[in-house]
Amino acid sequence: MEERVLKSGKHRRSLPVLWMIVATVGVIVLVGACGAGDPYVSVIEGNYAFGQGRYQDATVRYLQALSRGSYSDWISYDLGNVYHSLGESDAALQMWKRASHSADSSLRFGVAFNQGVQFYELGDYPEAYASFRRALEFDSSNINAKINLELTLQKLQPTAESPSTQQPVPPKTPEITNQDSQRVLDYVRRKEAQEWAPGKTRPPQPAANDW
Repeated sequence: MEERVLKSGKHRRSLPVLWMIVATVGVIVLVGACGAGDPYVSVIEGNYAFGQGRYQDATVRYLQALSRGSYSDWISYDLGNVYHSLGESDAALQMWKRASHSADSSLRFGVAFNQGVQFYELGDYPEAYASFRRALEFDSSNINAKINLELTLQKLQPTAESPSTQQPVPPKTPEITNQDSQRVLDYVRRKEAQEWAPGKTRPPQPAANDW
């Protein structure tokens, strides 16, 4: 399976891009009951184009298959994968939502898994978490879904600093105006004159509120 590397904290973990089950299971289902009007040929051509990265061609083939009216759940899932690869997230989510009504548990797992990947890429981590949880309800042993659930949970963890790590705020120093400074200097000069003037009687100390 193709994987995309993402950053999670200080460690690098891989998030699978899509759970590609229709390229194998879907074809087998369609071929099993094929006829002249069945969409299996268009689906095979669409899968082949998708594998080569020719997403526009794959879209055309899947739409042709969808117009046949059969196996719409599987084909909608395929279209969702193509739209995701084209960066059309709204269209992808719409197609996967249509496919989610299938009675096939493996298809519903793929829908939930891919919805989780899409929501993760959009930064909607609560929806991504819910999607991966839903995928695990269909396949609780799937390692990729468990890893993705863990990565999404890490994104949901609070990152605010605890009070113990915050820097203390220093006390504010009172401002000293120019007038206050001049009064202090005048007081110091008077003190020096009193202490060094010879033969003079020392006058009484000024009150504290003189300066």
